[in-house]
Parts: sequence; C-alpha cells; structure tokens
Amino acid sequence: MGSAPALLIGLAVAVGMPGASPAIEPSPPLVKPHQIDGSIFQPYDNAWSITMRGPDGTISDAGMSSDHVRFIQIDGKAYLTRLETTASATVHTLEAAEAGVSTTFNVSDPKSLRPILGEERSSDGDRKRQTFFAGRVLINTTSGSGGTERTQEVTLPRAVYDLRGGMAGLLLAALPLRKGFTTTFPNLDGGKYDERVVEVVGHEWIAAGHLGRRKAWVVDIGRLGRVRYWVIKTAPYVLKVRISSEEGETIWDTI
Repeated sequence: MGSAPALLIGLAVAVGMPGASPAIEPSPPLVKPHQIDGSIFQPYDNAWSITMRGPDGTISDAGMSSDHVRFIQIDGKAYLTRLETTASATVHTLEAAEAGVSTTFNVSDPKSLRPILGEERSSDGDRKRQTFFAGRVLINTTSGSGGTERTQEVTLPRAVYDLRGGMAGLLLAALPLRKGFTTTFPNLDGGKYDERVVEVVGHEWIAAGHLGRRKAWVVDIGRLGRVRYWVIKTAPYVLKVRISSEEGETIWDTI
C-alpha cells in the first residue's frame, strides 16, 4: 500500500544477558535478482476497504483504496505501472467533517521490478517524486498547495527496490513463496538507504471479498510482524494488509 501509514519497521532486538548490550539478530542475505519474478503479473484492478482497530478493540471505517496495474510501451520498451488511490473521510462534528484523497504511482521494470519512477500526491497539496538512476535517486518534494519544491539527490551504495513507495505487495508476491523463506530488501526510506527483512511465515485461508475464501501466503516486513501481507500468485496478488502499532491496527481487506 503506497499511501498508507509508513512501513517503518526495523529489526527486532533480542534481550541479552543482564548488564550486556542488546544484540541485533543478523539479517538474512540481500535478495538476489533471480528471486524476483515480475513475469507472473497480469493487468488487474482491485479494491480494499480500510478499517482501523483501536487499542481498546474499537473498529472504525477509514475509507477505501483501489489498485490498478497496467503495462505501457515507451520507445519500444515495456514498463509495469501501478496506480493506487485512497479516499477517506473523518466526521466527528459537521464543522470538522473532512475528506481526503491520496495517490501513489509507480513505474518499474516489468521483469525485475526495479523502480524507475515513484510519485505520491495528496489532496492537501503534498507531493513527492522519486526518479531512480544507476547508483542514485533524485527526490523532488513539495509541501502543501503553492509550496516551494525541494530537490534532493541521494547516492546509493547499491540498487534498491521501492518497498516503501507503493510496490511492497507486488514485490512480495514476486518472491519464491514458501514457508520459512527470508531475505533482505535494499530500500529507500525517508531519503536514506536502509534494509528491510522479509519473511514468509505461513500459508492460510482468509476471506477475500468477492473472491471468496482464498489460501494466501502470509509475509511479514520486519521481524515483529507489525507489517503483514497476505499475497497470492494470481491477480489481484495482494488480498489483505495489516499494519500494527501502539495506536492499534490499520487493515486493508479485499472487497
């Protein structure tokens, strides 16, 4: 999910012996190019309802999100594009009622899923555009309507994937899904290079809206299970997402 709460889940820290410094569990090896197979993807459209569950178990409607994948040709070369639009409304009083819309748009290599372009926009005027080159990424950001555009160029130690900017679900679905499979994604987060551990934790039946009950792979981003995806190898690929924090959970369910 691109326009949802940020995927800021790091490594789990194990508690050491009394008096000892906490030990960080070693990360699995970086994902290898041959482990990502974007050739499985076909054009599709999907939609999710979004709900929020508070720490006290209270559930509230948080809007809906749509997902559209297409392939385009530019100068004879094929690209995979993904557009996600999220709409939400907050109504506590008539005076405070408001609605918002946000979008993410991604352009990637259709086979390797290496990012070429990623853009995020919101109805309040915020905008971020990331253009990926070999060894660097150009980031253009604007805050609010009429805001001044800022440009940042980040040098990368290695090629990254757009795990944070809208392509997480498809990247997970493109992996060799089997229980126990783990890998580490080189990633860009907040304009800085970082790495995210991914683990396939199981295979289970879930309710998937108009698709009925489907058996999906359960995949975590980070070691704490706070960002969890339920993915399959056929369209629409991402059936459910759950992001957990101390404030509760945000859940995307296929309609």
